[in-house]
This record gives sequence, C-alpha cells and structure tokens, in this order.
Amino acid sequence: MTFKWINAADVSQDLLNKFSSGGQAYDDYLHYSHNIWAANGEGVTYVAVLEEDYPAIDRIHAFCVINATGLMVSREDEAVEYLSCCEIRLFAISRSLRGARDEYGEKYSVNLFKSFLQDLYQMSTSVIGFRAIYLNSNDDGYHLYTDEAVGFMEPAGYIPATDEEKLDIEGCTPLLFFLDDDGIYKLFE
Repeated sequence: MTFKWINAADVSQDLLNKFSSGGQAYDDYLHYSHNIWAANGEGVTYVAVLEEDYPAIDRIHAFCVINATGLMVSREDEAVEYLSCCEIRLFAISRSLRGARDEYGEKYSVNLFKSFLQDLYQMSTSVIGFRAIYLNSNDDGYHLYTDEAVGFMEPAGYIPATDEEKLDIEGCTPLLFFLDDDGIYKLFE
C-alpha cells in the first residue's frame, strides 16, 4: 500500500468521524477539534489515505497534526542557539493497522510515520524552512519514534516548550529528529 497525506480540511467530516485509533483523546481531536486548532493557528491536521483511492477516499488510515515551533539551547560559551522545528503534536494510526505488517514484513505504523516525515522534509525545503522535527512521545509511540528505521532521539541540551496546552496525555518524552545528511538518508533509505 502506498499512502498519500492530505489536509483534513479536504475530507468530509463524516469520513473523519469514522476513524478510530482506539485512543479516545486522539479520536475526539479528529472528530471535534481539528478545524478549531487550524482556525486558531494551533496546528494543521493531515490524514493518510491510500494513494490508489485518491480522490475517491473511503477510509483514513492515520492522522498527524503539525505546527511550527523552535527549541533553544544554551552552550557553555553562553551563546544561545535557536533551532527551527516542525512539531508533530499528534500522530495516530487506525486501530485496524496497529501491529499489522505489510507484504514485506514492515509495520504499517513505521511506513505511515516515515512517509509523513518524507512529506515534512519536502515542506522544509519548499514551504517553510525548519532544521528539525520535534515531538512529545507517549509510552505507546516511544518505540516507534526511536526505532532504528526512524531515528528520533531525546534532545539533550535543548529546552523544549513546556507551557503550551497539549491534549490530556500524561508522561510524554520530548524527542528530536534532525534534518541533516544522516536524518535525510534514514528517511529515504
């Protein structure tokens, strides 16, 4: 299966309402709040559909919410550095794909996430520049994001934004992915 990521605003609300990740906070966001966040500039939601079905979409396989952010780091020489980032605020896959593998034995969750990261890389070079991708991972997603095939790591030395309101999801770990030569190679290998 090849996935295509499109803006949730281009999909009917009826189709969005059929999506189920198995996580109530995630499903409620997609069903009730995605358009409010977009209107308030808090995040834009993209949904994954099968490329061969587009534009006759009948199912959403995942969704992801992004916004622009930045991290600060203070160096020993007291210089302050700013790192421009795209923040992934939410990522959820369909309950039916959790743990499922494609015909090559690859997990759909890894395929979907990497395909979105590839789209983000394209955005970073053509829409709005950023040098890294930042997210706060819950326990369920930590292994996906830090998987060798993906390559997020804990942002040692960087100061994450902690005061902004997130969904009611406790115990998140900040993670960072650099869009440098190594990161780009990982995305497209």
